[in-house]
Amino acid sequence: MYGSLLGLQKLNLLDCISYIGGLSGTTWTMANLYEDADWSEKYLEEAINEARKQVTKNKICCFSLDCLKYYYNDLMERVKEGRNTSFIDLWGLVIESMLHDKKDEHRLSDQRQAVENGQNPLPIYVAINLKSNYSAQAFREWLEFTPYEVSLMKYGASIRAEHFGSEFFMGRLVKRLPETRICYMQGDYCIESKADHLKESLYL
Repeated sequence: MYGSLLGLQKLNLLDCISYIGGLSGTTWTMANLYEDADWSEKYLEEAINEARKQVTKNKICCFSLDCLKYYYNDLMERVKEGRNTSFIDLWGLVIESMLHDKKDEHRLSDQRQAVENGQNPLPIYVAINLKSNYSAQAFREWLEFTPYEVSLMKYGASIRAEHFGSEFFMGRLVKRLPETRICYMQGDYCIESKADHLKESLYL
């Protein structure tokens, strides 16, 4: 994705784009870019060089004792908040270690500052909600994540981005949890997403 965006920038077409959509590994690029509120106004070679450095670094450090302790402690904090954790959450932390040199505190709603003045295309992250006892061909539900809302298109349901992961009952927010960090969202984007709270808001 970096190469495509750089090509558009060199052709002076990048500022003509109104939105960018991404699935799976492409979302890693998007999440990194949108940490900078003015990324499209800067020469992308610098962002590409930084991404190259992170991707090519030795990944053994991501499985060091210190990192494993960090993963465990962070997951336990999520449990204390009242969240259900899974391998997807652990994978999100591994992605964070692979692509950053330190803890990434960014959240999806933080990316509003990168689009509020129209300076960058709107990022749309896409994920698929699957069921373990069905094949992806038999059952799949597409979800869209933007800095403003998370939508389950099949049911026409949307919630504010900062409420993703909170608890709903009869269409109302009953237990608000702290907004999850972007690394956990990246785990969702790359494997499958958890849409139960969106369905609950629809009385399902």
